[in-house]
This record gives sequence, structure tokens and C-alpha cells, in this order.
Amino acid sequence: MITGIGIDITKHVRIAEILARHGDGFRKRIYSARELKDAVDRPAEFHAGRWAAKEAAAKALGCGFCAKCPPNEIIITNGKDGSPKIRFVGKAKKLFEHKAKHAFVSISHEQESAVAMVIMEK
Repeated sequence: MITGIGIDITKHVRIAEILARHGDGFRKRIYSARELKDAVDRPAEFHAGRWAAKEAAAKALGCGFCAKCPPNEIIITNGKDGSPKIRFVGKAKKLFEHKAKHAFVSISHEQESAVAMVIMEK
């Protein structure tokens, strides 16, 4: 049974501007320590995709980003086959475990934007 669906679209230029203004401060606010290693020297397109995936996950949880669901507790990585994977830690994990057992994420890039969708099921 599907228990949550979230989708988000983010323009690459918006993330590029945020990175230019806030750089490491932005990265440290949205990424876990593991994700920070993957994010080093990546283009704005990469960060836009990851941001969209985290936003979509927060929407699927039904709360958006808040004190109970900070973006750095939604972890997006790549599996061995290159496909995106999602997991939750901390307070976000408690929300996830209450709502679902599995989460699936898809990220796609277009010339100017990145879009992501998250589906949760029990």
C-alpha cells in the first residue's frame, strides 16, 4: 500500500546561485557527512537533483522540511548500479518508520531543471 508520494522540481540556476552565496554552509545544512563526500566538486545540476529528491521525500513524509525532518537526515546515495537510493536517519527515520517500510526515489535532469519523485509504501 502506498503511504506517501512526493515530487519536486528545482532549477539548476537557483541552486548555483545558492552555492555561490552560501557554499559550504548550504552543503553542510542539507547533506549528511557521507553525502558531503559525494558532493565535493560536483556541478549545480548534481546538487539540484539531490535537493529535489530531499524535498520530494519530505513531502512524501507529509511534513516538508522542519525540525522533525531536516534535509541532512534524508540521505540520497547511489546504488552499485548507479540508481539513486534513499534512507533516513535521526528524527526523519522515526517519521519514516511510522509512515512506511520502503521508499523509492527517482531523479531526472533536463537542460535547466532536476526533478525527483519519492514513493513510500508499507
